[in-house]
Amino acid sequence: MSPRVPAFPFRFEMYSLETYGSMMADRVRLAAYGEALRHAVHPGAVVADIGCGSGIFSLMACRAGARRVFAMETDPIIGVAREAAAAHGFSDRIVFLAGNSACLELPERADVLVFDVRGILPHFGRSMATIMDARKRFLAPRGAIIPQQDTVWAALSGASSFYQDLISPWSGDTCGFDMSAARHAVLNSIHRGCFQQTQIVGEPQRCWVLDYATLDNPNAAAEVTFEIERPATAYGCFLWFDAVLWEGVGYTTAPGAPETVYGTAFFPWLEPVGLAPGERVCAAFHADLVGSSYVWRWNTAVYAAGRSPQPRIQFRQSTFFGELLSPGLLNRLSPACVPELNEEAAVDRFLLERMDGHISLEEAARACAVRFPERFAGWEEAFEYASRLAGKYSR
Repeated sequence: MSPRVPAFPFRFEMYSLETYGSMMADRVRLAAYGEALRHAVHPGAVVADIGCGSGIFSLMACRAGARRVFAMETDPIIGVAREAAAAHGFSDRIVFLAGNSACLELPERADVLVFDVRGILPHFGRSMATIMDARKRFLAPRGAIIPQQDTVWAALSGASSFYQDLISPWSGDTCGFDMSAARHAVLNSIHRGCFQQTQIVGEPQRCWVLDYATLDNPNAAAEVTFEIERPATAYGCFLWFDAVLWEGVGYTTAPGAPETVYGTAFFPWLEPVGLAPGERVCAAFHADLVGSSYVWRWNTAVYAAGRSPQPRIQFRQSTFFGELLSPGLLNRLSPACVPELNEEAAVDRFLLERMDGHISLEEAARACAVRFPERFAGWEEAFEYASRLAGKYSR
């Protein structure tokens, strides 16, 4: 795969068509899922495909002998999946369900639950909550889950050029201007990259294992220690995962492995750190689900040789500090805020109240243009706005 493969967004958002294309181009991922489905799906089996995307796993399940596949997806890409099913003669076996799986019901339990709702790392969007809900409500007793397990690893990073590329636009002189105000946000963000094994400093450490048959917590936390054996400079940490889809079937996103659409996650430090033999680096990682996204924290302490009780360097970082939040927005997000609808929200409410199953979209748009003449030049403009709302909220 090309190094220009578009990254998964780290915060939850809809994938672009380009990203879906990159997922289709990831032969490492597709080959592993295809093999796992051949093992798990027996003739006549029922399969639940969570976040089916373009439908490739559903097609694979049908080819493996599935009697029925329930393919669930919130994105309009589900239209592509429907067309692909028809093109391969599987329309009578795949039931497409547009919507969030947490809000859907299935008429029968599935023998196999398949999903890939990861981002750069498994904790992405509401992935863990989605998996736990689907396993509880959709999977038959003794049913199979693909993937079975993800193991997340961490290692110190010696990726000097990658680090410099991150901070150089926000350091020093840029056409005579100091643009360093964004540097702190960049260094409190998680970045996707494709790295070499030689860029790992020292020995990797295991953070956590996600066993999807027993997973009961959407959050994750781990503390790991890296013992320094030779002089090096570290710029942060790599995190990646080893996926087990079926016994003997899987892949890894580790530095040096064949490139995948996920890439490897880079957690930068606030500054590079020179390390000497005998020193140790203690790193704590936390992934906490807040609303529809994860807030990550990574705290680092570097201890001099000789088991010094006090660290010589400490960093406390979080993706929260990587968000570009204005004081006004922070005030509006505070528990003490007494919010008042802005004009756009008032327009939305006006239109949504009229989507009651009795009023046509044109009627609602015409009324909206009259009610908000300063917002819309005419009913046609209001209709365009209303149609977007209807596409998102109506049934």
